[in-house]
Amino acid sequence: MWRSLLFLSVLLAAGCQTPMYSGSQCVLEPGSMMSMQSYAWKNSDPIEVIDRTGFVSPMVVRRLKSAVERELATKGFRPVRPNEDSADIDLAVTLRTSRELVSYEMDSQVCADSACWERANTGDNMRMETRTVGFLAADVYLDDAPVWRGWVETSLFREDRDDPSEVMGRAIPKLFETFPP
Repeated sequence: MWRSLLFLSVLLAAGCQTPMYSGSQCVLEPGSMMSMQSYAWKNSDPIEVIDRTGFVSPMVVRRLKSAVERELATKGFRPVRPNEDSADIDLAVTLRTSRELVSYEMDSQVCADSACWERANTGDNMRMETRTVGFLAADVYLDDAPVWRGWVETSLFREDRDDPSEVMGRAIPKLFETFPP
């Protein structure tokens, strides 16, 4: 028992964070975008949302757009103004959320209460564990051709949905970690 408590206290002290998985792909030579300074949103909706969970609010999408703009500003990129001719690059960002089945088990007790949210159906004796996964991708286009993609994926929890600042604060820099190439 003491080992369990010690392990738990070490995890709490270390600030347990859900791991984020990320990566990028590029078809340009390193340094080829160094002279570029401006971007435009490729689509009319800057952030395309594919939300299979029903948890992503418009407020989260606005905050995500602002976070992307701030991150690009730190890398020397600015959005084009409406009266400017064209941008050096176009940017499209996609946020996709989904629920995944992690495991299930048969339980000898049947749950007859409607509060048994982890059951497949009220009255079933099968317990399910699911998780919500968030996937964020940024695509950069040069002359309408995709040239760079960054992505990040992590598990999302209720607190991430209620206050996404912490998860966005970790995800956006990781998303643009290798940009510009």
